[in-house]
Parts: sequence; structure tokens; C-alpha cells
Amino acid sequence: MADEPALALVDDRYEVLAELGRGGLGVALRARDRAADGAPLALKVVRDLGDAARGLLEAEYRALARLSHPAVPPPRDVGVVRRVERLPAAARSSPDIEAVLAALRPGAPFVARDLVEGQDLFAATRGRPWSEVRPLVVGLARALGAIHARGLVHGDLKPGNVIVVPGAADAWPVRLIDLGPGETVEYLAPERLRGAPPDRRADLFALGATLYRVLSGELPFPGRTASEVARALLRGRPAPLASRAPGLPPAVVAAVERLLEPAPARRWRSAAAFLRALGEASPQGEEGAVAPSLAAAPLVGRAAEAETLARALDLAAGQPRIVLVTGGPGSGKSRLLAEAALEARLRGLRVVAPDLGAGAG
Repeated sequence: MADEPALALVDDRYEVLAELGRGGLGVALRARDRAADGAPLALKVVRDLGDAARGLLEAEYRALARLSHPAVPPPRDVGVVRRVERLPAAARSSPDIEAVLAALRPGAPFVARDLVEGQDLFAATRGRPWSEVRPLVVGLARALGAIHARGLVHGDLKPGNVIVVPGAADAWPVRLIDLGPGETVEYLAPERLRGAPPDRRADLFALGATLYRVLSGELPFPGRTASEVARALLRGRPAPLASRAPGLPPAVVAAVERLLEPAPARRWRSAAAFLRALGEASPQGEEGAVAPSLAAAPLVGRAAEAETLARALDLAAGQPRIVLVTGGPGSGKSRLLAEAALEARLRGLRVVAPDLGAGAG
């Protein structure tokens, strides 16, 4: 990847290498970060849907930036495309480069996150028996439960947004990517089609649709067009999973089909409840309380200092500023600076964060 020619340069920082995929809300690009020694990234560029949509994107970034979990790649940057430079390699690329460059128009919101290498869940499980698929299903449900425990929802759960990582630890064999409201109708809960916002029960329906697809090889609600799929989905339940995937244990069939109940109240109340139906214990904290390892504690007792840093960031857009943060060991300097870095990125400022070493006070 280090020697791969870049097609375009975004904001003099991100070298775009190829398209990873696209959907109704935008396009995902494979890129390198010049500011991080060419580190590989996924650049999610979203159609400019107005101030409200940009606000949702920033809120998603804030939440994910505070979520620390091995199954969710952390975001690295958020902002708006300001400048795009077409590079010579673009002339030798496929015709699709024109669509990529069109998505990179100035003004388009974007989020950069760590790049996850691996296969999507459907490709990784095709032709494999339940005994080999089960650890991935358990890992997926646990990861979704971890997101819900933080008070977040995925909003666009589908096989393409679940990446199976080769050689990953058994507890977390998958990564969940592209959190945020999606438009893939095949995996939308019926209440979403009726205009309801994404929530935990809608995520659980999407989990059921994803698992139905993975275990049977077929979509639960097939159709030639999105409108046909939507009509099938609103009519009720899919074909019995046992008829599409003979040989699955009855308990697995029943657990997945309950996720696909049309009425949200009839679905499993949580990913942890679904795991118990499979005979799996769920990690502590997945029922609703935040497990200690999943999220940073809220910033407490530093409101005045945070406000001072916020004012400095506002002024930094017009002229250089130096703010000295001091305090004894354990006084919260690192956390305060982390919050300041998050706010700086949301303001479109460049953040440089050197490694101060384990003993830095």
C-alpha cells in the first residue's frame, strides 16, 4: 500500500487510493494519511445533506471518539472537504475514478477511521458450517451489545459493515464499521420504513436480517427493487429460516426469527438476551450499564478549564495561540487535552499529538 499510486489528494493530507464501496449516503475510500506517516485509513465521504446531517455526523464522531472497544475502529478525523487535487495516477485508473472525484467535491462532510483489512461477514462465512460460523455470530452480537451499552446505535448493520479480521482474538473476531443512519432497505426494521429513527430494537432487527442472510444465503425479504423489498418487509415475516437453512439447530432458528419480529416489543430486548438464547454468556455491562472498558468516564470537575480551552480554539482559527496546561500527576491533564483535541477536529483544525511517553506528567 505504501507504493500504491494515489489518485487524489484531499486537503493536502489524505491520499485517496481506491473506492471501498458506496451507498445512498456517500462513498467509502481507501486512503493514506500523510500526517501519520502514510497510515492506512478509510475515508467516508457523505453527501452534503445540510446542517442537520453534518450535525449528526459530528455527534457520531464525538460518541465514537469516546468509545474504546476492540470491535469498533476508532475515528481519526472529521471535517469538510476543502480542497481536492487530482493526481497523475488518476488518468491511468478505471472510469470509476470520475465518480470518486465527484464525491470528493469541496463542502462534502467526511469522517476518517482506521482501515480494517478482512472479508465482510457474508463472504467470510459462505459455505462454512454452523460450528465455524457460531464464533463470528457471537462476536457480532457482543460487539453490538457493547455499542448499545454506551448508549449508541449502529443504524446501518448489514453483512458488508461487519468485517471478519484474520487472526483476531477469539473474543472479538469481527469489526463493526460505518455506524450511522443507513439506507439499505433489505436490513431496515419495518418501523424505520415508517419513519421511526434508528434505535436499539431496529439494530436487533438488522442483526436478525444479517444473520438470516449469512445462515441461509438468501435475503429475508427479497425483491427486484427497493420498493418490492419494502412491501415484502411491511407485509410481515420472512420464509421460515429452517426451510432455507436445513440442519441449523432449532434453538438458533428460533433465536434469529425472534429478532425478525415485526413488532419491536416482541424482539429480544437486547443483544445479551439473544446471546443467552444461543447458550452464550454476555460480558458484564451489556444489559444497559456502561462496562468500564467500553467508554471513557465523563469529564467531571473541569468545566472551567474546558471552557477556557474552547475559547482558545475559537480564537485559533484567526491567529496562533499558546495555552499552557499544568497540573500534578493524576489531575486530569491528559483527559482534558483529549477533549480539546476532539473539539479542535470538530472545528476543522489540524491536531498534532506527539507521544509524550509513559512517564510524562
